[in-house]
Amino acid sequence: MGWLSKLIERHNKKAKCLICDSIVGDDAAVVKYSYDGGEDQAFICKKCADAMDQNKLDGDIDDAI
Repeated sequence: MGWLSKLIERHNKKAKCLICDSIVGDDAAVVKYSYDGGEDQAFICKKCADAMDQNKLDGDIDDAI
């Protein structure tokens, strides 16, 4: 599927999040990923994108070493 058709799907509220499979909105993040057959782009919903941006370290970085 070409990138233009993915943009049209997003505009028509049919594109789904790569992670949680929910319908993405206009504020969806775009991610490039590689797979065995090449490289592609997909959408990630705002909720999943925000969750991926969170720092998950509970303690001081020096304590982890």
